[in-house]
Amino acid sequence: MASIIRSKKTKIFYKLLIIIFWILIWQIIYMTINKEIIIPSPASVFKKLMELILQKDFWVSVSISFIKTLFGFALALAVGGFLGFVIYFHRIIKDFLSPIITIIRTVPVVSISFIAIFFIQSEYIPIFVAFIMVIPIAIENVYAGIANTDKKYLEMAQTYKFKWTDILKNIYFPSTLPYFISAASIGVGYAWKSSITAEILASVKYGIGDQLYLTKIYLQSDAMFAWTIVIVLLSVIFSKLFKLMVKNYDKN
Repeated sequence: MASIIRSKKTKIFYKLLIIIFWILIWQIIYMTINKEIIIPSPASVFKKLMELILQKDFWVSVSISFIKTLFGFALALAVGGFLGFVIYFHRIIKDFLSPIITIIRTVPVVSISFIAIFFIQSEYIPIFVAFIMVIPIAIENVYAGIANTDKKYLEMAQTYKFKWTDILKNIYFPSTLPYFISAASIGVGYAWKSSITAEILASVKYGIGDQLYLTKIYLQSDAMFAWTIVIVLLSVIFSKLFKLMVKNYDKN
């Protein structure tokens, strides 16, 4: 037990050293350029971040963006997971969906956001864009999980004439779960980046994207860096919460 605690402390200390290293690099770049409007100092960004946290508008913006991203992300995982199962067992559906998946994976977020403006209300565009960006990842990972299911278990299930629901629950689901978790871990970053980008492009009010856009208009580089740090931190927290939920599910 003591060795585990020491190991965790060592990892934390190591990560802190890395963070401090990059903050020092940031400080050196700031001192070299010596133009606050281009590269603000770490101190000024930290000060601005503390100021933002104490404001009501900050929490309103974060909450709105968080809820929209979460909804689009969760919907993509649910629909993508379902489609991943379906297309594995129905080749014709896979053939029809493959071009769409390929297009989604290659089309930039900017294009999807601008197209969505024509047929979706602006406040729903971040949800739609997050959904579109994550769903191919969910489909492909779940499909791969099913494809890599141990054939010995499937043969055993056929021999003993297991019910389809039992095969799904006890064989396919455990085999697919690691791939699904991987899809979620990768997709969370895409969801955040695409959702915030969509907020900016669609001029969505009351969100992180709106706050970032305002920092650009008023040339507030310290606030821009502060909001960027918030986005990164929220993405990390979002990912950690999801993994914690999965671990608790496994224990139960």
